[in-house]
Amino acid sequence: MEQLRFEFALLPTSDGKSNIYCVTSIATKEQKIFAIPEEIQSVGLHKELIKTSAYNKVKPSLKKRYQTRKVWIKMSDELSKIYVDEDGNLQFGEQYLEEIEQKVTSGGQVTDTQSLEKLFSKLIESTQEIKKQNLKYIAEKFVIDKFTSKNSHASQWIEMFEKECARFDIIEDGKKIEILRLFMDKSCADWYSSMIIKLTLDSDWTE
Repeated sequence: MEQLRFEFALLPTSDGKSNIYCVTSIATKEQKIFAIPEEIQSVGLHKELIKTSAYNKVKPSLKKRYQTRKVWIKMSDELSKIYVDEDGNLQFGEQYLEEIEQKVTSGGQVTDTQSLEKLFSKLIESTQEIKKQNLKYIAEKFVIDKFTSKNSHASQWIEMFEKECARFDIIEDGKKIEILRLFMDKSCADWYSSMIIKLTLDSDWTE
């Protein structure tokens, strides 16, 4: 096997606070793509690969999170021993790599569905986390106290809450409902959870 195409990506670490260079897949000239398991994607584990001139060019080209680069790399004897067994199967470490299912579009193009789905999933998770952080940040600026079970003026408190939502341009019912949770004490939070199960976050605020 003279050449293999390696896909490199800049991905977030498990805590999401920093980025790490990874090898996510390997492809053959026959357009077969093999996934590298997440736990062995870090380039730090691919010691021979990062010695190549191709990797030295790829690394500075990955500047933003989730960027990818696919490059063909000629297999030296050392690289072949690491990534290809004596029968031509792709491997890394002590395991064979799983071939990624691909779909052929109407135009004859091959789509790497698993990689796209995985990337889309990560983007959704990242977006959801940002939304949660933003709502919490906004809620901290509200000038109202938490609603407790001892509060006997519920309608007055709700009126103040709605005014604060309006002050920060929070007009979507779903966002109001999510922020409301941040102002509940323990007993009220239990009630909130039961109502969310009953009505869901897609309910109208007036309900």
